[in-house]
Amino acid sequence: MKAFSIALIPILFFAAMFQPKATETKGGFYYYCTSRAKMPELVKGKETVLFSDIKLVADKAELAEKTAAWTEKVSGMCTNDVGCSAEVRSYANMELARAALDAEKANYTDAAKFVVQNIMTR
Repeated sequence: MKAFSIALIPILFFAAMFQPKATETKGGFYYYCTSRAKMPELVKGKETVLFSDIKLVADKAELAEKTAAWTEKVSGMCTNDVGCSAEVRSYANMELARAALDAEKANYTDAAKFVVQNIMTR
């Protein structure tokens, strides 16, 4: 019985190596949206920066739909006097998306220069 248990260890280890991680999806993308001034150096006053929450889409077609919707939403909300960008960033898993979003938000912590808004998306 002991020899049988020891023989199973390499098999179980090998099988565990090929299990998908909980945050990975097959064919999906985690994404978030951002918007900032098109020409930040020309902004008079505080620059408005928008971020969405992180969402999951199934494929590139759905990501393109979300990109178009974000662009339309931002065009109606833009308060920067030099115009606003509309960007969508996509990643293979939640950890990469979260790290990128947190790093990007860290660039806009100076309340004297930026107004940061978190925008809900569908």
